Amino acid sequence: MKIIHISDTHLGSSSYRKLSADGFNQREVDICDAFEKAIDQIIDEIKPDLVLHCGDLFDVVKPTNRILNFGIKQILRLSRAGIKTIVISGNHDSPKQKYMGSVFEIFDLVSGSIEDKEILKIYYKNEYKTLDIGDVTLHIIPQCISDDIFKAELAKLSPVKGRKNILMLHAGLAGMEEFEHGDFNELLVDPKYFEGFDYVALGHNHGLQKIRCYENAAYCGSTERLSFNEVSQPKGVIELDSNDLPNIKPHFLGNIRIMRELSPIDATGKDTTQIMEEIEAAIRSFDVKDKIVRIKINNIEPHILENINDRQIREWASGALHFEPIYEKAAKAGEKAEIVKPSIGGIKEEFVDYINAYNGLKEDDLAFYKAKGIEYIEAAIQE
Repeated sequence: MKIIHISDTHLGSSSYRKLSADGFNQREVDICDAFEKAIDQIIDEIKPDLVLHCGDLFDVVKPTNRILNFGIKQILRLSRAGIKTIVISGNHDSPKQKYMGSVFEIFDLVSGSIEDKEILKIYYKNEYKTLDIGDVTLHIIPQCISDDIFKAELAKLSPVKGRKNILMLHAGLAGMEEFEHGDFNELLVDPKYFEGFDYVALGHNHGLQKIRCYENAAYCGSTERLSFNEVSQPKGVIELDSNDLPNIKPHFLGNIRIMRELSPIDATGKDTTQIMEEIEAAIRSFDVKDKIVRIKINNIEPHILENINDRQIREWASGALHFEPIYEKAAKAGEKAEIVKPSIGGIKEEFVDYINAYNGLKEDDLAFYKAKGIEYIEAAIQE
């Protein structure tokens, strides 16, 4: 049986200021376009029997009507093509409080209208479930409302002898810092639970990769780049064969928005004119048109930074979808370098930057206030 592993599509995510020709946030449009391209590739080229979406279909708990409509339509395209589709909730699209309800409740109504009632299954109710499809038994744990519930459900895992066992989770990996984001509502799984499974289909990390020391587990990554941490990452989906687990075959999406980090500039001992010349040269060396671009200027003296002509830099990079200079001030011995980001982004970006720069919060509190602030901002924008 041919299977597709996809995750972290983050429909509704928006950033930067540029609008599309239709008046929507351009990055929101890009992220929707990437998901639609992935669905096109799945239906027209790969033609699998089964699709596993491992969480964060949506970027927020309450997506706009337009984004909700778009997401439903794309998922239904798979079902109407006769491809069985399993979707689990992730930390971004799951409420922390039960009273809020879940966006996925509407899928219960939608899936009930499909002639084959087994072709679309959505899991979001804080509990471990199993599902047999062909020669595969799926072991499914969606996003849980608390870490205690998640651990209790993990303890119930029981691979079935004589079957191909696939575990679906949306979580970071405990003890592996590169897979712990510190997000609000983030769950962490101990990889010891992977034992006995032929494949572990993971969502949450945005890079496509197998897990070191656990060759039966992989993150398929996101379908679009959502931050500069992903600047060099290809995006796409993973193809699996139930007779050849846990081997994977990546399918990368072409023609998604280019994100580039230009070579950094060392400002040590340089005056304002020299630094401006190097920034201009860096921009001229790369076609920034319609791209997302960042450049770091390191070891810049505060009095030099004050004289940097940010408006001129914007003019040089005016064709970019987004251009972001990052300045790292020269630090005295034993001190941490201060990062300065003069660009003004959207209100959500500005809020996140403000919270990240506030050193008086513990890590858990930082994640909480960041998530709650974004939630309030998005609610205000929708209203």
